[in-house]
Amino acid sequence: MDSHANTLLNAQFNLSFSHFKILLILHEHPNFNQKDLSSCMSLTESGISKTISSLKDLGYLEITENPNNRREHLLKPTKLGLELVEKALKVFRNDTHNLFSVLNKDEALTFHNSLKKLISQF
Repeated sequence: MDSHANTLLNAQFNLSFSHFKILLILHEHPNFNQKDLSSCMSLTESGISKTISSLKDLGYLEITENPNNRREHLLKPTKLGLELVEKALKVFRNDTHNLFSVLNKDEALTFHNSLKKLISQF
């Protein structure tokens, strides 16, 4: 699934799925710091620092100093970054719609109920 998402994002926006996941999280949680973000993604801070830097260089991410803790930097998507997330989500919605279009109504309902049952186990 990650590979498919990566292919879609690269083709449409010249962006990796890792970049998108960071922007999506920050879309939902603006002003996360790098520690919050890395924890949310289950990665190390150093593991995402290159991706954060790349997003900043591309103009998708803004990094500011936390006024309450000068050693901490807050991460926030720029207007361009927010627009990219919205466009990418539309691409994913269309792709998902196309994927599930091969199922008839009963098959889709069965699939949905099966997923709900599996998810309830967590």
